[in-house]
Amino acid sequence: MRNSPYRDGQIFHRSDGKWMLTYHQEGLGEQDRVKEFANRGIRRCLDDDVPVGVLIEQEKKGRKSSYLVKGLATVDDWVGDHLALSAAVTNGEPSERTRTFQDILTADAEISSQSSVVEIPDDYDARLRVERTIVARRGQANFRSEQISSLDGACVISGCEVRAVLDAAHIMPYKGTASNVVSNGLLLRTDLHTLLDRDLLAIHPQTGEVHIAQSLQTTEYGGFVGMTALSGHNLEVRRKALEIAWDRYRRMTGL
Repeated sequence: MRNSPYRDGQIFHRSDGKWMLTYHQEGLGEQDRVKEFANRGIRRCLDDDVPVGVLIEQEKKGRKSSYLVKGLATVDDWVGDHLALSAAVTNGEPSERTRTFQDILTADAEISSQSSVVEIPDDYDARLRVERTIVARRGQANFRSEQISSLDGACVISGCEVRAVLDAAHIMPYKGTASNVVSNGLLLRTDLHTLLDRDLLAIHPQTGEVHIAQSLQTTEYGGFVGMTALSGHNLEVRRKALEIAWDRYRRMTGL
């Protein structure tokens, strides 16, 4: 939208007919994911794989605007204040989901050597850039549902039960649908999910205790140090994945 405080991305068209874009959530902060009605609705679309309609503003005169009906899109990812959307239908057929901002930034790599693709402007790339160490996958609806059921619908560290800010986090990095298993998942509050993906947080595979990087121990996150996040069966079924993540955490933090 023109003259808006929100920074929506431009539409990127691929030669295979698929289009993608980023959309700024309503509101400018993490708290608005829960506060704003529109954001709660979009979150449900993300969780339940429900397409959304995309309208592109063409002209604004006073309070009146004209729009181009772009079509249906899937909500593939939500990082920070932005959502990744991609065409739900191309050439009359359902299109494969793109899933993440990382995918949007690299989507043309496979076809760039064989065909002409619209270039992504530098400012678009800047708006989308997410640190490569963060692979923010909300996962498939089934993966999320399984984690909610397995872990009683609460963040294993903070105890938060607000579904709108809970993520089905992968303990080991996402590498395809085979990663979407209970033994490789945790239910985490969004900010704690980010710390996990940045190797600033880990759960000890033997004790289930929370460890936080030294650089964060004087912050609010220091209060989680030593808490028991997992125990019993929940710890046991995730132990192998936690061991791999623990080794990575130790290397990254110099333990």
